[in-house]
Amino acid sequence: AIVNVKASRARALGVFIVGGNGLLVSHLARSLRERARVAVTYAKHRVPLEGVLSLPIDVRDVAGMRKALLAQRPDTVIYLAGSENTAWVDANPKLAEKIFASGAGDVLHSAEMISARFLYVSCSSIFDGTKGNYLETDPISPTTLLGKLKASGEALVRGRSTRASVLR
Repeated sequence: AIVNVKASRARALGVFIVGGNGLLVSHLARSLRERARVAVTYAKHRVPLEGVLSLPIDVRDVAGMRKALLAQRPDTVIYLAGSENTAWVDANPKLAEKIFASGAGDVLHSAEMISARFLYVSCSSIFDGTKGNYLETDPISPTTLLGKLKASGEALVRGRSTRASVLR
């Protein structure tokens, strides 16, 4: 039987990735594009990925992000926005807070409007690094601004929604 790829992709699950110019995003989008409709957002630098819709939307553009989510109607929103470069975070604390914490809350709110599952991708900086091989049940103890902001984003996401998950 001949399969119409465009028709099957149109019925496929939708994944909307916020923060589309990182290494993790490019690998994730490539792995998902054959079985899902994938859209990624980027603020400044577009990373072209064949079979993936790239949308120039900064996470600070709440109305633009909401409009894109309403248009795409994904099943899952994956939040990967922001640089994990600690020097950048330290030099841009207000912007970093907007991206890692309150921006995640804004996108989560829009995702909930369309009943999409929300995944917040955190990082190892939420731990102090003294133990290694951390478990989900280990207490967090961030020592850097990046870690503190990611922990804040985690708390915001967990506190606002039962349809959201945090990935570390």
